[in-house]
Amino acid sequence: MKPAWWVVFTRELRDLWIGGKALYLILIYTVLLGGYSFSLASNVEVQLVPLKEMILEMVKAAIAVCLLISMVIAADSISGERERRTLEGLLLTPATRRQIVFGKLLAAVSPWPVALAISVPYWAVLAKGDPVFGQALLWSLVLGSALVAALAAVGLLVSILCNTTKASMLVCLGLYLPMLMAAETFRPTKVVTVAEAQKGLVLQAVNPLAAVHGFLTRTLVYDAPLSQVAVILVPLAVFVVLALVLVFGYASPRLSLEAGTATRLRSFLAAFGLGGRPAVKIKPQPAVPAAAETFATPAAMRHRPIDALSTSPAWWLVLKKEMRDLWIGGRALNLTIAYTILLGAYSYWMARDSAVSLIPPKEMVFELLKAGLLAGVFMGLIIGADSLSGERERATLEGLLVTPTSRRQIVVAKFLAACSTWPVALLVTVPYLKVLSQGDEVFGQAVLWGTAFGFVLTPAFTALGMIASARSNSNKTSMFVSLALFLVCVLPTQLPGNAQSGVVGLLGQAVNPLGAYRHFLAKILVNNATPEQVWVYAVSPVVFGVLMIGLLLLYIGPALNIDAAAPRRRRMVPAAAAGMFACLLGLFGTATAAAQQAVVQAPVAVSISMGDTTVRAGGTVLFQTVLTNDRAEASRPMIVAMNIINLNKQGEVVDPEDWSPQRTQYVEPLAPGQAARLEWRVNAILDGDFMVYMVAIPAPTGPDATSQPVASSGIHLTVTPYTKLNPSGVLPYVVGGPVVLGVLILLAYRHRRKQIDPGGSA
Repeated sequence: MKPAWWVVFTRELRDLWIGGKALYLILIYTVLLGGYSFSLASNVEVQLVPLKEMILEMVKAAIAVCLLISMVIAADSISGERERRTLEGLLLTPATRRQIVFGKLLAAVSPWPVALAISVPYWAVLAKGDPVFGQALLWSLVLGSALVAALAAVGLLVSILCNTTKASMLVCLGLYLPMLMAAETFRPTKVVTVAEAQKGLVLQAVNPLAAVHGFLTRTLVYDAPLSQVAVILVPLAVFVVLALVLVFGYASPRLSLEAGTATRLRSFLAAFGLGGRPAVKIKPQPAVPAAAETFATPAAMRHRPIDALSTSPAWWLVLKKEMRDLWIGGRALNLTIAYTILLGAYSYWMARDSAVSLIPPKEMVFELLKAGLLAGVFMGLIIGADSLSGERERATLEGLLVTPTSRRQIVVAKFLAACSTWPVALLVTVPYLKVLSQGDEVFGQAVLWGTAFGFVLTPAFTALGMIASARSNSNKTSMFVSLALFLVCVLPTQLPGNAQSGVVGLLGQAVNPLGAYRHFLAKILVNNATPEQVWVYAVSPVVFGVLMIGLLLLYIGPALNIDAAAPRRRRMVPAAAAGMFACLLGLFGTATAAAQQAVVQAPVAVSISMGDTTVRAGGTVLFQTVLTNDRAEASRPMIVAMNIINLNKQGEVVDPEDWSPQRTQYVEPLAPGQAARLEWRVNAILDGDFMVYMVAIPAPTGPDATSQPVASSGIHLTVTPYTKLNPSGVLPYVVGGPVVLGVLILLAYRHRRKQIDPGGSA
């Protein structure tokens, strides 16, 4: 006779893989893997990404995606059974609660070996026989399996403690995304300061994913022996043991038809007069068909009706109801306060660390604005993904559709309500930007461009979430599809800088809306570029927003129905995708020849307007160079490039692109005796001693010719540390932001309690 856990496992496995969601998730992963591999491989061909670092990025991407897949499956495993009213039948079987949870855990982990098997051929081809392939396979199997099992156990733990799939999904995603975003301690081949190394060690100690990344970096890239890096895996081992003990030692024996967490939380809030009266045991009612549940739902939990006699437009009435449900005791406030706490912690982390404080305000404002925009996009996506499929699961969509309101008006109202989180998140972010800018002009630019991109990207991804929600019958499906597409856009932005510098990397930056805005903001805020120079990176977010919003309002909205309409299969999609990849591959079919025959001598003299200067980190140096044609004949067209080197051999390598908005200028041919004056700007990023110099290169006469560059004298640039930033100036915002929002949430809960139970107030 088969053990009970095996019966549960096989049943869950059948539901997942035979007609279930697992195959679609693996398909999405395969598409992402192919794009990732092609992007990295194309850059390897031009020697931008070392082979070992490329394999490292592939392993990290595989682990990150499979962590999300397993965690989301686990998050639905128990709370989904509660919502579908099938948990009672499962608990009545001879299987113990631990056996039930163990079977579901094994099923939730099952996508990992499949994804690993799919990844191996990609790694083998890209490794080209390098021994790093064997190491990658070994450690991904060991560490990936441990981490996936631990995160799936966390998802199961949350699912046991939640009554709804929506709640368990939000909690799991709230744990996963900060873990993923903070996993990068430092990049391979990057020189780091002592403070940055300390920060990496702290992250590895508290974040198991960061520990895995740190171990893989040292093992695969630097070939460190196991005896030297084994200690990095201690946090991972502790996390795995703790997760399994909590699931099987604490949560599993307490598995019941109703999660007690919500009841205990309501009782705790009731002690402060916030959560209404303590939960009262309600006599179980006989099951009713889903279509009739609207009429059997208690009045306090039912959707407020739309007033048909009101003179306001129908969409406005739906919008007010949605805003009230979101912001008065709803999940929007909870998401906002969680964002405020994370933003405050992130700001204080940057301000407290003395080494990080040497980073100029421009850099810190840029990093904080990136985090704020990503959080705003994520909140809009999550709320949008729940907006329609959630109504279907709660059996309230039918009541909404029978009101005298068009389907498009319903969708417009829900869309506007879901987008309302971004203005609030922006208001929360602005004070932090103001403090970290320390009076720098970057604050105004950050608010301007952050607001503009926020009002483009948040509606775009909110519309994307609503499209997935309209096409899904369950929250689990809509949220996972939305998050999978979100990760497809986010993960390429986590590639190392050199992997984003090739043809495919630059193309990805321009096409990917979450990559394009980062590149635009980096150039504008940090490198002082003008919008005219980088406007192309603003096209992708705008086009993406127009497409998503147009598709939602013009196509999805009018077709909204009680059941999600199955989209027609488009047989041309695979062919179109194959054609697109073939076109991209064709970009790399040319070879270059390095012929050096005729040499064009440089007929110009290069002078520079200063010899040395001292500036504080974050300051700006303005200078001029003059090109003079001293010969009797006209010069060739000239290319003038600026270079910066660190005079300290142990200091961090300088990337001139980060220091100046314009590294190269072009000069037309100069007549005999004619001179050309060029203006330059350098932004001091790091403290230390540096040399700035110019190189003038005559344009070659043809493909078989070269030229002789001419270098100028150097500017000895001494950059002193930036010490104006005081962490105590940030701390009031770190503490005050969550406190103010916490008070608002308490007031909102009080107001909602009085509306639901007017006689229950003390």
